[in-house]
Amino acid sequence: MPNKKTYSILHIFSDPKFSEGFFEFLLKNKVSLDKHYLFHIRYTKNNGKTHGMPAIFSPGFFTLLPNLLLLRPLFSSKKIIIHSLSSPFLILYLCLFPSLARKCYWVIWGKDLYFHKTLLKKRLYHSVFEFFRKIAIRKIPYIITFNEGDFQLAEKWYHCNAKLFKSFMYPSNLYDVYPITRPENGKVVILLGNSADESNNHLEAFRLLEKYKDADIEIVVPLSYGNQKYTNTVIKMGKELFANKFIPLTDFIPLNDYLDLLARVDIGLFMHKRQQAMGNITTLLGMAKKVYLRSDITTWKLMHTLDIKVFNVANFKLDRIDRHVAAHNIKLVESVFSEENLLKQWNEISSHEPT
Repeated sequence: MPNKKTYSILHIFSDPKFSEGFFEFLLKNKVSLDKHYLFHIRYTKNNGKTHGMPAIFSPGFFTLLPNLLLLRPLFSSKKIIIHSLSSPFLILYLCLFPSLARKCYWVIWGKDLYFHKTLLKKRLYHSVFEFFRKIAIRKIPYIITFNEGDFQLAEKWYHCNAKLFKSFMYPSNLYDVYPITRPENGKVVILLGNSADESNNHLEAFRLLEKYKDADIEIVVPLSYGNQKYTNTVIKMGKELFANKFIPLTDFIPLNDYLDLLARVDIGLFMHKRQQAMGNITTLLGMAKKVYLRSDITTWKLMHTLDIKVFNVANFKLDRIDRHVAAHNIKLVESVFSEENLLKQWNEISSHEPT
């Protein structure tokens, strides 16, 4: 497909929560975006930010015209960085044009890897979509993730033969110094999950916490995005079990306000059965908070590989983290999830030439 101008990198994003901070991080560190191109799903020209790049915005995954226009930058870019492999049009293009797949770098977010494995109800169209995903993923030669367990699962499930670039991907995972506050009355504040997605397994978490319903606790539950019907179910059960100790967050909270909220938290409880909520987890650990995870997910293995102390949900206790353990975690999070390391990782990815 002819095009007079070529681009070094085409970025394909589907969530502004990560894209905006990512490009601001690059610009802050004097990374030129002159030769970059942006295709952003779930954004429009009215609210989309280009950060100085040429861009195509698509309000939805199936909006026809933007997805057809995507073909031009796909062919004219030297490399394609897929920030979550979730676009049906993109998967179709990678199946039809092997030359496109050969210059792709897949940034694994979590759901895009576990999509078909964790579906509660699998319809025919899910199986068709997964059929094409397998073809596309098998052709992708480069994978970007900090979680080697996820990389190994991609190899196992999709029989891909990709090179791994280790990166914790986005500035939302960076360590920063935050003031730590405690409720004056000694109340134990629990953060439950990170969204209204069913993968948070809120109802299972409620059964775990129910025995503490008469204790001096506050259960904060972010529900600002996700399935509305499921959100209503979570709120109804949460109120029934915990009354005014249950605090649902149904409105979007600006980042600084959310960080202030996390600073009040004592315990982060994440019941996900897959890698998820890494930004919340690393931020809480860097704030000297106690984090509970399932022991059978790749995030658990990653944290133990890094010698960061997290706790098993099967052994949940309503107590705060030991101060020595907290200091140990902070030291490691500060060392690993640093701005210097993130910039180094993305510079390596950007300078790599696909073969």
